[in-house]
Amino acid sequence: MNESPTEVSTLFTQNCKPSEHDAQEPKMWRPGDPYQYPIPEPNGDPWEFVLEALLKKDKVQCDAWKDEVQNLLIFVRIFIIMSSRQLKVVLQGWFILCCRHCICGRIL
Repeated sequence: MNESPTEVSTLFTQNCKPSEHDAQEPKMWRPGDPYQYPIPEPNGDPWEFVLEALLKKDKVQCDAWKDEVQNLLIFVRIFIIMSSRQLKVVLQGWFILCCRHCICGRIL
């Protein structure tokens, strides 16, 4: 490992010579020329791949909406039941007042 600086410089320049590929000047690409890094051909129809991904996303969203609608329907049913009970009480009260009015001729 006792090499002189000239030997080291010579070894460095020998190992670092540009290759033929590096020595070439980059060529301007023109339509119809082959690509330097060609795009690989897809397996199957690319639109099917996109459609499948979107359908999965839509299914997740629709399932979430379905669950929300089911929860809302539960609350609507409870509200209707509670409202109908209160409505019955109110109607019974009005019915009694109407009967009293008809019988007594006056509202108490």
